[in-house]
Order: sequence, then structure tokens, then C-alpha cells
Amino acid sequence: MQTNKDLANFIWSVADLLRGDYKQSEYGKVILPFTVLRRLDCVLAKTKQKVLDKHQAIKVMLKGIIIVVAVLLQNRNWSKK
Repeated sequence: MQTNKDLANFIWSVADLLRGDYKQSEYGKVILPFTVLRRLDCVLAKTKQKVLDKHQAIKVMLKGIIIVVAVLLQNRNWSKK
């Protein structure tokens, strides 16, 4: 089990690797967002598959609705009376 200190040391070791590509004042701007994204990924890992499944179901449902609307609009009489 990693402690907070171990994680902090790991994060800063990665930051040290980036020093060549970024100015010292800038690499904190890179490390912090990726740290937050990784934390969110870990926190949401338990529900990730459920969310992906729900997303796929909604995507399929919306595709069906779009097709129905397209057919209804295509068959509508657009001529003025």
C-alpha cells in the first residue's frame, strides 16, 4: 500500500523528468491536472462499466429517435397551400 508521501515522491519524480521539456515554473501546471484526472479515474473506477453501458444504451436510443425524426421530416408535405 502506497502512502501519501510515496505518491507525492512519485509525482515529483515524473515532474523531474518533464523539466527538460517545460520550464520549472510551468511543469506544475502539467502535473497537477494529470494528478486530478488520475484521482477521478480511480474514484470512478467502480462505476465506469455501468456508465459506459448506460452511455451505449442512450446512444442507441438517440440514434433510433434521430432516424424516426428524419423519416417524419422527409415524408412531411413542405409545399405551401
